[in-house]
Amino acid sequence: MTHTQAGEDRLRQLAAQVQHLHNEETLSTATPLDHKPWRLDALPFILPADEWQVLEQGILQRARLLDRVVEDLYGPQTLLAGGVLPPALAFANPSFLLPGCGALPARSDSRDHPSGALSLLAFDLGRSPDGRWWVLNNRTEAPTGLGYALQNRIVMARSLPGLISDLNVERLAGFYERMSGALLGRGASIGDDTGLAALLTEGPGADSYAELAYLGRYLGLPVIEGDDLTVRGGDVFLKTLEGLKPVGAVARFVRSELCDPLELKSTSLHGTPGILNAARRHRIAITNVIGSGVIENDAIMGFLPGLSERLLGETLSLPSIATWWCGQPKDRQRVLENLSELRLGSAFELQRLRDSRVHDYERQSDPQDDFAPSATSIQQQPYHYVGRETISLSTVPYLDDQQQLRSAPMTLRLYAAFTGEDFEVMPGGLARIAAANGDISKDVWVPNAAGRAAPPPRRPALTRRSDKDLPSRTGDDLFWLGRYLERTEGAIRLYRALFRALAQDAALSEGSLTLEQITALLVTLGHLSAESAQNALGEGLSGVDRQLWSLLFDDAGIEGLASLLGNVQRTAGRLRSRLSSDTWRLFERLGEFPKLRWRVDSASDLSALLEEVLERLAAVSGKTAENMTRGYGWRLLELGKRIERARFGTRLLRELALDPRQDDGGALPLLLAIADSTITHRARYRSAASALTVVDLLLVDGSNPRSIVYQINQMYPHLRVMPLEPRDEQLSESHRILLSIQNELTLANIERLIMRHNKDGRRALLEKLLKRVDQAMAALSSHISRTYFAHTRSPHR
Repeated sequence: MTHTQAGEDRLRQLAAQVQHLHNEETLSTATPLDHKPWRLDALPFILPADEWQVLEQGILQRARLLDRVVEDLYGPQTLLAGGVLPPALAFANPSFLLPGCGALPARSDSRDHPSGALSLLAFDLGRSPDGRWWVLNNRTEAPTGLGYALQNRIVMARSLPGLISDLNVERLAGFYERMSGALLGRGASIGDDTGLAALLTEGPGADSYAELAYLGRYLGLPVIEGDDLTVRGGDVFLKTLEGLKPVGAVARFVRSELCDPLELKSTSLHGTPGILNAARRHRIAITNVIGSGVIENDAIMGFLPGLSERLLGETLSLPSIATWWCGQPKDRQRVLENLSELRLGSAFELQRLRDSRVHDYERQSDPQDDFAPSATSIQQQPYHYVGRETISLSTVPYLDDQQQLRSAPMTLRLYAAFTGEDFEVMPGGLARIAAANGDISKDVWVPNAAGRAAPPPRRPALTRRSDKDLPSRTGDDLFWLGRYLERTEGAIRLYRALFRALAQDAALSEGSLTLEQITALLVTLGHLSAESAQNALGEGLSGVDRQLWSLLFDDAGIEGLASLLGNVQRTAGRLRSRLSSDTWRLFERLGEFPKLRWRVDSASDLSALLEEVLERLAAVSGKTAENMTRGYGWRLLELGKRIERARFGTRLLRELALDPRQDDGGALPLLLAIADSTITHRARYRSAASALTVVDLLLVDGSNPRSIVYQINQMYPHLRVMPLEPRDEQLSESHRILLSIQNELTLANIERLIMRHNKDGRRALLEKLLKRVDQAMAALSSHISRTYFAHTRSPHR
């Protein structure tokens, strides 16, 4: 084998390893950049130390400059008054938000230091074939990609630990630590001494939510939505299980106009009414400041050299791509004379609304992608248009889908964060290459230059063993996640019992009692409508079979397994920042069920598939039981599961154990099978199932994890330590509910419940007891919701 072949084989192995680790560490199926799967190349992009130092100083200068510009525009506005910036650049810009004036962070030092109006910035850079670097875009509104940069580095560090060490590649941990430390410091200086700070997002529906959940988990900061906050008396509070907790700082990843429906966009569902006024009163630090998108546009680029001279007294060291704003006569004439050679665009369009792809900057790009207004349009509304020079980007190598080496143009995204007194540039970033089938990312490596100072030691963390700051919305989601998981498991056990019966049997007649009982139970539990069940039973086994296949695999239905799994997936998605990568992958595997229709040709195939889904549910339960810390969130998850399992058990018994005439027709064995207690009954009673033994096992046997009384007993220790439960001798409402029903079950005479029948022949006393249990569980659920989630907009039923 030649050295070339050996090298190619090693590259292929490396690419496979990186892809495997990337899949394990994956954040989401979509990126905030182009809505396509996030792909990581096995070859890093290495920046030489001397080249990096030039870029680092240029980025630092730009960050300080843009911070000063934003501070002036929302403060004294001397740049506008002095004509340094044309007023139209602000007042014609929809991203300039007048209510944001005065909402700048309070200064405690001289004006020689940045104000921190911008706390996180990103810059897209391009390199020409001759090696020169150009700034393509400034991103100041809500820069994304930090989570993806972190993920890329973690994957590469696991894939190539020796190479990273040999090259002495700069670590990223210090940058992230100081960035979060600065945010916590702002929170401590404004709020109480706990320094409560958070990442403010638009929620799971936003493209950037997955990476922010990943970032929040890494930084130890809660990821919240606008509805998790409330403003009371001018201060901002987080709605937690213990009540309202003061918040001193939020890192904003919500569009500015959506942050406050009281003063900005009134239809926003992502904001907190009054938060802008709190910022003006310096009761909360919002980073970046609301309205910072005023300078995230192409029109400002041509003014930055002059602004640098005026505000910093320095020549702009890192040039921008040549830009001409048509609001100025000379620039407009230049654009009109060179329409065919320039790339035209909207002057005030935020980059987040049209995130440029790599090839957008090149001369060879698709002309259909161009924004091409006519000369007449430019003459009529010159302020709205900008012309930019097109460039040729240098290329870098990458591995394609067949693990073959290719080359393609590349852009580089670098980040700068305000760390208390000045900005710091992250020693790495995101490189994007324009591959044939979509953009690919690369991890950016910066070798530590000899003599470069080591980063300061990490800030010691405070010891905390409580999640008392758990947002109420998160608690609500955890409670309902437990309920949805248990509800799904119960439904699958029902489906499995039915399909096992269908798969067994030639002996199963069309008038089968078992078939009717399970169908009726599906109706009782809400998995099947009464009309659908009646129509199916009217056609016999074939009708029930056809109905249930539709019930299981029809995504459009609201009664079937796809709907139940959809509830689980949706709720787990809202908890992404609280779930480990391992747990999240288990939830993703659960969501694969509706796509597995191709594996099923018969009822026995379907029974096997349902077994597999049950195993995945068991894996989720095992992972949460073993790995979740025993805080309020875990207790709410457990309470949700116990309430749902108790209600499921009562409905099983009401459907299958109340009619003595069904005892000899397969109802009792079926009841044991659905409750997963067949083996327990055999080992304990060593006899055939009877109403007495089955009801005793499933209703009042405290040693059976599937019994109703077991669920009641398990809820006591969880409720006892919940934050709003009374700590004195007085019984809380939740304890009254549990104690009342526990006493009834403990004192129940099973023989009497079984033997007493009403005039219809049904076990009336047992029916009344089961009804009271079900009502008690409903009352307990309502009490928990009123106590801990009343101030949330719950999406759950």
